[in-house]
Amino acid sequence: MNHKSLFTLVLLSCMASVYAARDVTPTIVNRSQGRDGAWKLAGLTDKIHLNSEEESTYVNFNSNLAYAQSFRANRLAECLFGDDLVGCNSIRIQGSDVANRDANAWLADYFYLPSDYDSDFSINPKITSGLANLDLYVGLDGWVDGMYLRVHGPIVWSKWDLKFNELCDQNFTNSHREGYFTWDGMSNDQLLETFGDYARGGAPLNTSGFDGAQTDQNDIGVAFQGLNYAKMERCSRSRTGFADLRFELGYDMLSCEDYHFGMNLQVAAPTGSRRQAEFAFDPTIGNGNHWEIGGGLTAHYTAWRCEAEDKSVSLYLDASFTHMNNAKEQRTFDLKCRPNSRYMLAEKMGTPTNFLRAGTTTTAAGSTTVPVKQFKGVFAPVANLTTVDVHVRANIQTDIALMVNYTSNNWGFDLGYDFWARSSEKISLPSTPTKDCCPSLCTMDKNQWALKGDAAVFGFMSAQSGNTGAGQLNQNDPVALSATQCGATIHKGTNAAADVADCTGNDMLQNCGIDNPQFAYGRGTSTGGGNNDQLLVHGLNLTADSDAIKTSVQPLFINCCDINFQRTKGISHKVFGNVNYTWEMDGWSPYFGAGASGEFASRSCDDDCCCTDGPVCSDASCADTCCDIEDSPNSLKCALSEWRVWLQGGISFD
Repeated sequence: MNHKSLFTLVLLSCMASVYAARDVTPTIVNRSQGRDGAWKLAGLTDKIHLNSEEESTYVNFNSNLAYAQSFRANRLAECLFGDDLVGCNSIRIQGSDVANRDANAWLADYFYLPSDYDSDFSINPKITSGLANLDLYVGLDGWVDGMYLRVHGPIVWSKWDLKFNELCDQNFTNSHREGYFTWDGMSNDQLLETFGDYARGGAPLNTSGFDGAQTDQNDIGVAFQGLNYAKMERCSRSRTGFADLRFELGYDMLSCEDYHFGMNLQVAAPTGSRRQAEFAFDPTIGNGNHWEIGGGLTAHYTAWRCEAEDKSVSLYLDASFTHMNNAKEQRTFDLKCRPNSRYMLAEKMGTPTNFLRAGTTTTAAGSTTVPVKQFKGVFAPVANLTTVDVHVRANIQTDIALMVNYTSNNWGFDLGYDFWARSSEKISLPSTPTKDCCPSLCTMDKNQWALKGDAAVFGFMSAQSGNTGAGQLNQNDPVALSATQCGATIHKGTNAAADVADCTGNDMLQNCGIDNPQFAYGRGTSTGGGNNDQLLVHGLNLTADSDAIKTSVQPLFINCCDINFQRTKGISHKVFGNVNYTWEMDGWSPYFGAGASGEFASRSCDDDCCCTDGPVCSDASCADTCCDIEDSPNSLKCALSEWRVWLQGGISFD
């Protein structure tokens, strides 16, 4: 059977292990605090877009001091973790030795936890913000009748709290058997105690002897990487900055006392923060450091005015349409068809392949094959490999505010609706990705990393080779395997009984569910003069063929093409109200008001976001750069629901 046919069969077996699950986004892409059509209208109905008969310049300056708080925490939680959430936004964590494991539980082994670990964690995401919006409007009728300039943007303090919570007083006693992580096993005191330890970046200490080469039997140490990205913390994180500085240059082509209609050009300068991926729930100020360019429409119509002209009812419109230009962002992604796989565990593979051979039966008879690569003693969370510096843009962002105003003498009462939408993001890799800045599957050489799943990574010589001299293997000597599991998920590896027929008990210890399974053999090096292949077994002091362990021929790898470059979009609906009072003075008019709003957004997914087939591991046709990712069909709708209250103060003069 040729290599291509073999690979096809393996892909089909991987496909059978994939379940239907909705995609998630490891990055919350919120609406910019500086994009708010409600604040462009509320309390300002008789202060802007004036019909200046004297063709003079007039000015209005106002500020809104606001407090905002998110709600619908479950929607934000679903954006981050999707269908794995149960109950009160909880996720179960269970080790491989827990009886009757929950099908929805995450596999605790990935997090360097004991095999009997059985607990959960919960989240209740909450965003609170303090804002000071500054808005300057200058009517330029003295220069060009109907022209105006507007500059606005908020100073923002934002606190994001994942409200991560887990039980910390539990005691789990299991260790991990020899060969599963290290050749001699990992005792309970070497492992982490809680999932929270892993989520904050903790990892076991490297075992002695590791230098990454694995060139002789004195070099069998293992290195454990901690989680570098998509971390979860118990404490909140906050940031302060100036969100996008927005400019409008407009012209009211129709203008009189009872109506106006105008158009404008808009530019937003990226004065906020750039998105980083170290934390799963990290505050963003502004729109993610994007330049925006576009235009808008403004209009009003006074539907009723009393004879004394001290009372009126008017309708107002402010609509903005902008394009969000490319901006560089750092994002963590999952693997295709593997929601939450960023928290899975990967193993590093490499060459040369030392001491390891593979055969189809437990009798070598000179017919063994050398795997192309084998385990090189490094484990890493998938997030460390799928965090990528990408370019992100959105073709169109829409913000449309409609408002009715009732004015009675010096009092103004506003009630309105604001619709905001951002089209699906376009994500692309930089033309020259930088390895030093953000090493990932897209900047490393191909075929270096594979999914570990619940596979053992070391086998042991079952008997002495019968040879003497340097480089020979003796009974119980460990040999690094080439075992990979492209069908593993966040919930379980493919050695689990449900994944492989008749894979139970001792068979699971034999790596029965790995990719391209063949029996593993150990062979001395050519420098020692020996070439006898001896069967490898899954534990120390075992010699029976029934204890033979398997390795992958050939191993399957994860590469850039296996990353799910998840795109997001957003839609929200806001209702708002405002009341204000204006003091009329000679040449200038101070005013003061208060208002509130409620914004409602939903989490949903296109049909394509439910992945039901397709393996993770890429084949030889995967391009080296894998930059053609803009047309990825799936787009997740995820936006922020929040309520807001504010005090408004300002002054207008001419």
